[in-house]
Amino acid sequence: RTKPYQETQWMSELENQIVLGHRPPLSPDAPALWNRLTASCWQTQPQKRPPFSEILLQLNKILRFALSPAAMM
Repeated sequence: RTKPYQETQWMSELENQIVLGHRPPLSPDAPALWNRLTASCWQTQPQKRPPFSEILLQLNKILRFALSPAAMM
């Protein structure tokens, strides 16, 4: 696993990359629900990001799945 934006030396470069929509790759090892939530929170336009109430619902859904017997297999 690599550190996100490790090639960036200055905070201003990092800010520019983020404003331009650059994001670190999502982990192929992470659950699909987690990657979908992460991607939705990374939307460049704030109005396209989920409200905090939706984030909480999704996090609860991820937690319930992680604790389910199916996830333990």
